Amino acid sequence: MTKQSFSKIITANLLHTGDVVYLDQESNWVHQIEKALVVSSEEQIDSLVGAAQQSEVIDPYAIDVSTENPEISAIGNREKIRQQGPSVIAI
Repeated sequence: MTKQSFSKIITANLLHTGDVVYLDQESNWVHQIEKALVVSSEEQIDSLVGAAQQSEVIDPYAIDVSTENPEISAIGNREKIRQQGPSVIAI
């Protein structure tokens, strides 16, 4: 049995607002997962996460994504919830 590999993107939270963001192709943090840079090599992931730790975000890390459709979608319940936005809105 072979292990299925997934594409990955880099995600984090903005330091000042806590917003969920994704790293794009120009090394900018964006709110739309569809604009995220999709990577598949461990070396590229390590390099991007290392560089991201020096920016305006908290806890950057790579997540598995599906790219089977034209859209990028997170794999895993935690990341699906983060992709949808806050589950509680402060009043």
